[in-house]
Amino acid sequence: MRALRNFKSNRCYHLISRIANRAFFLTEEERSRFVARMWRVAEFSGIGVLAYCFMGNHFHLLVYLPEARKLDDGELFDRIASLYQGVRLSEIRQEWDMCVRTGDEPGKQSFRERFFRRMYDVSAFMKTLKQNSTMSYNSHIVPWEQIREMHEKSIHLVLRELEDEKLSGPARKGLSVDEEKSQKVRRKAFERFAQSISVSVPRLLEKGSNKVAFDLLKLLADGPRRPAELRAALSVSSANFFTSRYLTPLATAGYIAAVDAENPHSPQRRYCLAAKGRKVLT
Repeated sequence: MRALRNFKSNRCYHLISRIANRAFFLTEEERSRFVARMWRVAEFSGIGVLAYCFMGNHFHLLVYLPEARKLDDGELFDRIASLYQGVRLSEIRQEWDMCVRTGDEPGKQSFRERFFRRMYDVSAFMKTLKQNSTMSYNSHIVPWEQIREMHEKSIHLVLRELEDEKLSGPARKGLSVDEEKSQKVRRKAFERFAQSISVSVPRLLEKGSNKVAFDLLKLLADGPRRPAELRAALSVSSANFFTSRYLTPLATAGYIAAVDAENPHSPQRRYCLAAKGRKVLT
């Protein structure tokens, strides 16, 4: 786990954040919205923004972190009103008014601490800025009906993406030209998978991708093949991973069988589709 950052007061900090997958979502209109929101979050947080630069897919901020100071209730609500608006701001005021009317001193103290701990904190400033900007972008760019539909598919898609990451080997810092080309190829393959996500795939394995296992059975339907040929067709780079995650479990379950069973370590060993595997494909 990465160590917590130790931001000290009365110092300046250079902050940078990049959109996932280097996507260029920050159009000129979005950058204008982002800047307006940045000033609101800065006022709420008590952070001084000295300079900023917003690009198409990332941004830089130069900020000053002052000494934290206590706020009276009037100042606290001015800060809250700079960040929250509309219904959410009304709900916050109602919560405070309830504590005041009932004389709930512990509730009032908890209310103050809940907001104050997000102030004079550079990490909380960045978190609030990015969360609010993301929610704003989603609300006016992507229809809520589409968001709900994407949410229903997201778990399946993310699991597939994680599986692809495992197959591609350990993560690296930075990408070479060849790695960028490889990533584009994988992205296109991922998009094709997303388009065919509605296709039903039987559950064949406890671990690993059932889609990959099902494709493996379809390849063997054309005749026996060596593991190297199967890996190449399925775009799996690691021989050990492929054997432990797919070949061995499928053979143990009876979906496939080794043609050269007497030579288990032979590089020429081939696998064929067993009767149980053929039944799955029919």
